[in-house]
Amino acid sequence: MRNMSDMKKILTCLCAVLGLNSACGQGIFENTDVQGFAKLVADSNVVVLDVRTASEFAEGHLERAINIDYHQNDFVEKAKATLSMDKKIAVYCRSGRRSEGAAKKLGEAGYKLVNLKGGIIAWKEANMPVKKELVKTQYLLPTGDSSMDEKERPLIEVYLPMPEQANGCAVVLCPGGAMRWLSWESDVVKMAAFLNEHGIAAIGLRYHLNKGGGQMPQGMQMPPMVDVTHPEQFPQADANPMHFAYGDSIICLAAEDAKAAIRMVREHADEWHISKDKIGYMGFSAGGGVAIAATMSAKTIERPDFLCTNFGPSLMPVTVPADAPPLLIMTRVDHPNVAAGLVALFMEWKKAGANAELHMYGDGKGPYELMPETGETTTESWSRQLIQWLKAKRFYP
Repeated sequence: MRNMSDMKKILTCLCAVLGLNSACGQGIFENTDVQGFAKLVADSNVVVLDVRTASEFAEGHLERAINIDYHQNDFVEKAKATLSMDKKIAVYCRSGRRSEGAAKKLGEAGYKLVNLKGGIIAWKEANMPVKKELVKTQYLLPTGDSSMDEKERPLIEVYLPMPEQANGCAVVLCPGGAMRWLSWESDVVKMAAFLNEHGIAAIGLRYHLNKGGGQMPQGMQMPPMVDVTHPEQFPQADANPMHFAYGDSIICLAAEDAKAAIRMVREHADEWHISKDKIGYMGFSAGGGVAIAATMSAKTIERPDFLCTNFGPSLMPVTVPADAPPLLIMTRVDHPNVAAGLVALFMEWKKAGANAELHMYGDGKGPYELMPETGETTTESWSRQLIQWLKAKRFYP
């Protein structure tokens, strides 16, 4: 008996030296920290296995992860049917306990496994990337017609947070794209993930676009660029550099789409766990112009409760409505036309006695979208300041 005890001690010490975790008769696997796990999963030949529940998985998981619930009775059978014996498996769970149990069971079956110590909790604490499976549903808007190409018909794409996380706020996202295309991935999909993480419903808007059916009048040329020091060059905050009949008609149609989106969200508010008085716009670039145009002509049922424009000035002359919602403006100071147009928009809102706030960032480069906060620029903090503004205005708890 003493020899057997000594042998177990020797095996335990040997495993510790080799970096292995052994449970005699229960399989052998390796434990590693976040840094080691990150290097491992960067290898595309390594299989990433998440053994949490499906609902946990949907809330956020590692890139390429396969989900097999450890607590299901057929866990081992599903694993054998899904996983290859020839590949190393990087396994994790919430805190590392379930994945350790899974590693022991699969180790018995002959798989080679590496377990993440501390689980996805440790992974997130180290600011490592997590992918979230967004659930989306599309609804056609009544502003389209059957003659339109199916891929161009106005619609909303609804992304809802988990019901227990929902706080009642909803943001209709109006993506940019110069009124000719839509920056859907950056302005809708990525923003929806960000908003859902904060319990906010995200509603992506596909609106009417200028598909080349109208041409600028012959001889019409682009006017000189206007910098931020000359907002007076945009009377009534109209920063559209080229007005012509067809282009203006598309802006009006897009504004009708935006108003229809607000109506539809209010109609489904109870079903989608949204408060009917916490629904507003977030417009990017040209999408900001669409949101502003919609706000100016909205009836009560279509009226947004707040208006945010990111890099997007008005594309039409501004007449501030009597019941104007609070306005948040964010942009970079060095962007020609845009910065001056947004200063002019701010002044129109204030002259009308309406609530408005302007953030004019003095640094930064590259696309104006969600970006990691490195501390190198102030621009990268705009998304956090958006949440703070919504909180200050009582649209976010």
